[in-house]
Amino acid sequence: MSNKQSYLCNWPVKHNGKRYVKGDAIPELTDEQVQALGAAVTPGEPDNGASDLSEEQQLAAVVEAISKLEPGNEAHWTKGGKPECAALTELVGFQVPAKLRDAAWDQVEASKGE
Repeated sequence: MSNKQSYLCNWPVKHNGKRYVKGDAIPELTDEQVQALGAAVTPGEPDNGASDLSEEQQLAAVVEAISKLEPGNEAHWTKGGKPECAALTELVGFQVPAKLRDAAWDQVEASKGE
């Protein structure tokens, strides 16, 4: 029987039908699964860096990060025109879920109309 451990994703991979991006935790991988994924994973739990920040601070950081995205860079934007969560995560240093991205994007869009 294999030991199961959590691993961090080093670059985008698909495992058991789910897509993981850099920094995501992939829970309970067996030794065999780790061998199959190779260097795409590293042992450990995510340190998303957001634990010391309030929700307001996280939101403010993401709003600021949006202003740093390059308008013509396809890696920074979804096909729907929203900021890419992975690009924001790299800029702020903590995992940016879609819900937080959407709240920040709503703020940015609202400030354009003022």
